[in-house]
Amino acid sequence: MAGVEEGGGNPEEGGGRRLRRRLHRVFAFLVVPALGYLIGATIFFHFYDRVETGDLAKAGYTAVATACQERGPVTYKGFGYWHRCDVTVTRTADRRTLTADVSFLEPADIGRTTWAVGVDRRSRVQPERSSPGLGMVCLMAFGVLWLLVFIRIAGPVMPEGRRRRRMPIRYRRPEGAD
Repeated sequence: MAGVEEGGGNPEEGGGRRLRRRLHRVFAFLVVPALGYLIGATIFFHFYDRVETGDLAKAGYTAVATACQERGPVTYKGFGYWHRCDVTVTRTADRRTLTADVSFLEPADIGRTTWAVGVDRRSRVQPERSSPGLGMVCLMAFGVLWLLVFIRIAGPVMPEGRRRRRMPIRYRRPEGAD
């Protein structure tokens, strides 16, 4: 019969099945990992950019935001909008100042003195993080859940590895043979 494969199906059906399988692979190995990263980054930075404000009299450094720029909606920090602010940091011990840019302040903090824990060797201002432990727990839970979803989605389209070798069939000795 013309137009019918040996398996009895439609010839276009085989091409459609291959196309679906290729799209499934693209989805499983490009889209799902990118989406997993963005969701994980959103969870991490949601907790990481929360800062604890302490007593300004006890602060080793203070920071005053001078200008802020909005970033988003999709960046390396995941989904959502965040702000990159230029700050002037002052060390309270000797009143030495430096300028830096930070991501833990918002436009509402422009002109307001904020508590900063310290400045590292690269002149990056470090705030007091209020709940990094909770963020890591949420991120670990998401990571396990995402891994299970990824296995479920990518499992059917994983390339076949080495095929199992068939084990030989063990025969019993005939009863009358010696």
